[in-house]
Amino acid sequence: MTYLIQCFVDDRGHKNGVGMFAFFVFLLCHFSSGAQINISNTTAVTQNFDGLGTSGSASLPSGWKMSAAGAGTTAEYSTTGNLTAVSQAASSGIPATGGRYNWGSSSSERCIGFMTSTGYASPNSIMVAFKNVTGSQITGFTISFTYKRFRINSAAASVSFSTSTNGSTWTTDTSGQSGAYSTGSSAYGFPRDSINKSFTISSLSLNPDSLFYLKWNFNTTGSNSQGIGIDNFSITATTQPATTPTVTTTAASSITSTSASSGGNVTSDGGASVSARGVAYATTASPTTSNSTTSNGSGTGVFTSSLTGLTSSTLYYLRAYATNSVGTSYGSEISFTTEAPSPEIVLNSSSFNSDFGIVLIGSSSSYSSYTVSGNNLTADITIVPPAGFGIRTGSNAFSSSNIVLSPIGGSVAATTIDVRFTPSAEGLVNQNIQHFSSGAANVLRSVSGRCPQSYIWNQTGSASASTSSNWTPARSNAHSSDRLIINNGASTTLTSFNSTDLRALMLSNNSTVVLQASSAATINVSDSLIVDSGSTLIVDGTTAITLTMGSVSSKALISGTMSFSGGVAHKLTSILANGIEFLNGSTFIAQSLSGNPFGNATSGSVVFRNGSSYVFRSGSNPFAITNGVCSFESTSNFVVK
Repeated sequence: MTYLIQCFVDDRGHKNGVGMFAFFVFLLCHFSSGAQINISNTTAVTQNFDGLGTSGSASLPSGWKMSAAGAGTTAEYSTTGNLTAVSQAASSGIPATGGRYNWGSSSSERCIGFMTSTGYASPNSIMVAFKNVTGSQITGFTISFTYKRFRINSAAASVSFSTSTNGSTWTTDTSGQSGAYSTGSSAYGFPRDSINKSFTISSLSLNPDSLFYLKWNFNTTGSNSQGIGIDNFSITATTQPATTPTVTTTAASSITSTSASSGGNVTSDGGASVSARGVAYATTASPTTSNSTTSNGSGTGVFTSSLTGLTSSTLYYLRAYATNSVGTSYGSEISFTTEAPSPEIVLNSSSFNSDFGIVLIGSSSSYSSYTVSGNNLTADITIVPPAGFGIRTGSNAFSSSNIVLSPIGGSVAATTIDVRFTPSAEGLVNQNIQHFSSGAANVLRSVSGRCPQSYIWNQTGSASASTSSNWTPARSNAHSSDRLIINNGASTTLTSFNSTDLRALMLSNNSTVVLQASSAATINVSDSLIVDSGSTLIVDGTTAITLTMGSVSSKALISGTMSFSGGVAHKLTSILANGIEFLNGSTFIAQSLSGNPFGNATSGSVVFRNGSSYVFRSGSNPFAITNGVCSFESTSNFVVK
């Protein structure tokens, strides 16, 4: 192999342009001196260091390094303090300065090594790195080189030799060591003597793109040092041609009607990196990568493969595979049969409205529909409605009974199921229509509806309307469909009767009720406000309460007494004509009141029927003449007190 530094030596014989070209080559060699040396075939790679010339600062050939002074034993190839140039040169004379030497007998016969001194510590090392780019596995090396001694002295000297596959952990190889040099009085020769080494390193498994490192550790004992170097280096690789990988196949598991698991184990890469691995599978024997495959990474080791999209009740053949640069190999073939398809029930609820709203006992909601179908069935589909819901198919009557759909050839065609809400009890219903068939997963279709819940006041005296336990049943979750009933026949004050939506507010059984709010409140009643004969509803307090009959079906029917007091603008309003009726024997009392108690929004919304009375004690124009809100039948009474 020829190195860039050789160009420098060869060019030195030219008499023109020597300086500039030599400087360029020097820089290029210096820049690349840290790179590893590629071994591309089984031809010897050599280095004789003759390209260094006689420079005392020459750069080492690419891939070669020298340790810092005294760091030879601990130096790794990538140690930051390593150096890629010599610090001394000698071809004659009696050099005594310690350093990294460019030894030689002439400008064209060089070697590299060390001589130490009190100012340049021992031990020191030379290291070189090689990269396997043969495309095959390197199983060994034949290595030769020459130790040359340029100075004998009284201090002991020896050179050890070691190898590494990572550049940091070194293994000593005695075949490459120099042995102990003889000692004597200081004397020089260029060279004085030589030791030729030639040996083989075997039992390697150096895969393509792997690195291999050599290290010479010079022990020259500081002062009175001997001067030693290495020269005429040669390394020849022995390769083993790569083969296809070795892979085993994992038994199939987790088998369903459409999927399974398998995998394999790449136990050897064959001397070349495994670029792909997985399993190949087909419905015919000996599947290859031309059939269906999985892709499960690269390299050696265990891998797991997931097979999906399989056909039910089908025999499959499967082999693990692994691919490297040589080719693809396969593990042993296994086979498995996918399971029969699982029974399934399918609902199509895309146009189904699951919330059936508010429905009274004795009434039914409009119906909503979805479809049911089934596949791979071995038994009937049974549809079970929850309490309060009726179901049907076609034009049949709605029923709370189960519907049974029988399969033909394992299938049930899409069948429309109509659903309606027919509550038999008050309250909210959140339930599911169940669909089941033997072997199939149960399928649920959620439905909900509400029957107005009646809450009965269970207190006497003064108590908060917002306390759930003051109602029977406990009013934990207030809803706009709630009906509030006060029928205990006692006098009671409901405090904190704050803004809310109700279906009904009903007083009966000679009960007297005072409503008070903690802040200005609007009570929107969607169905009915009823005060029976003998009962009294008093809207009181210093914050205004507005009772609004706010829907087209809401009605206030007052047969007892209703009174507004407290000095604020309490109101009773309706959006409908005749929405508020004071019936025969009823009395409305406006006392300590601000403003018109009936507002002025809807003409004729308040009617005092014959035999009823309006007792006016304070407030503004009770008749709201602008819009004619109030009307009085002929025998009703308007009394000013």
